[in-house]
Amino acid sequence: MIKKKAHLRSSRYIYRMNYYDVLGVQPGASDAEIKKKYHKLAKEYHPDKANGDEEKEKQFLKIQEAYSSLNK
Repeated sequence: MIKKKAHLRSSRYIYRMNYYDVLGVQPGASDAEIKKKYHKLAKEYHPDKANGDEEKEKQFLKIQEAYSSLNK
């Protein structure tokens, strides 16, 4: 049972690292850096500016998820 907890922690860390990759910041980035990068990417991939491009809309959702997870 202890191994499962350790495994869960490590997988959460790996998953969280992906959030940093989505936003294009380093894991040690400050809250201000994360917020700045989020706003830049959100403007770029916003569905209103995507003109029906589903890939951009999916990326926008990933960006939102990453920011909400890292901004706690």
